[in-house]
Amino acid sequence: MRRGVRRAFTLIELLVVIAIIAILIGLLLPAVQKVREAAARMKCANNLKQLALAFHNYESAHDGFPPPQIATPFTGWGSMILPHIEQSAVGSLYQPAFDFYAPENQTAVNVRLAVHVCPSVPSSDRLLKPIGNVAFTDRTGEAGDYYVARSYQEFRNDPAGEWFGALDFTTNARTKFAAISDGTSNTLLLYESAGIPVTYQKRTAVPCTNSQNPSNCNRHWFAAWASFHNSRIYSWKEDGSDSGGTCVVNCSNDLAYGVYAFHTGGANAAACDGSVRFIRAGVSKEQMKAFVSRSGGETVAID
Repeated sequence: MRRGVRRAFTLIELLVVIAIIAILIGLLLPAVQKVREAAARMKCANNLKQLALAFHNYESAHDGFPPPQIATPFTGWGSMILPHIEQSAVGSLYQPAFDFYAPENQTAVNVRLAVHVCPSVPSSDRLLKPIGNVAFTDRTGEAGDYYVARSYQEFRNDPAGEWFGALDFTTNARTKFAAISDGTSNTLLLYESAGIPVTYQKRTAVPCTNSQNPSNCNRHWFAAWASFHNSRIYSWKEDGSDSGGTCVVNCSNDLAYGVYAFHTGGANAAACDGSVRFIRAGVSKEQMKAFVSRSGGETVAID
């Protein structure tokens, strides 16, 4: 008699196949995550480059970079470069005669602008609630004018500082290319300071406990894309808990006073020539100071 034809796997064979599939998934998952992170980092860098090029277009039209602060009415460079990032529709809604958080500007400023958002940030739906529904930027930074890679106390002891950055924080001031004597490729223009309004220390979300000005924890002025950007790149302790250490990159995003990104190993930054660099997490305070300075005569090796 003919033997019957087997039409199914045995239990042992099925378990072996499942085990092989599980092993393959375990091997492939880290690679997939790396590819996704690389894509997010590239998208983030491209957005940063678009903003840097918008600064160039603004400089050509107005004979200088946009000022980081206009006090009356209260606003910053984010509202000034709207026509140069293909956001003329939002620009037509924005009323420059009013503060950026005024009711007259609510329709404009609660628009989430993709060029300001890094896809690596855990949450992209972030609004500045206490002063209205103002959308955030993960590009809060630009080299302001008096500090850099110092602790808060060092800044207080020497507020005038010796490291003058690409953008002049004097109200309404516009920096011209001629003022960047270190060279546009050697001077920081924009950098990532991502994740606000959530405060991060390293990769841990923590309650904001800013000891210098606790009320700022409820406002996060510097993270709104239409706000002024008073960026101060503090050096932090290694765990990100307080300023005054040697950690400069991916330590803390407290009030945007640090270079902070959710990329592995560093953060993106744009130089004044429009190029985008990846600043490694272990960069020293001295290297960062040299990159920020627009006229210090330093040699920069920041990548």
